Amino acid sequence: MATLRKLPSGSWNIQVRRKGEPPITKTFKTKVNRPGNRGGSLV
Repeated sequence: MATLRKLPSGSWNIQVRRKGEPPITKTFKTKVNRPGNRGGSLV
């Protein structure tokens, strides 16, 4: 499951959680830079 959060600084924090694996967390300056908007992947 992926969770997107807008931080007080204006950056976006994305966390992906998969059963049996540690969570993956990335932070982006704008929502446009996140991998889902350009076909990229966090994994």
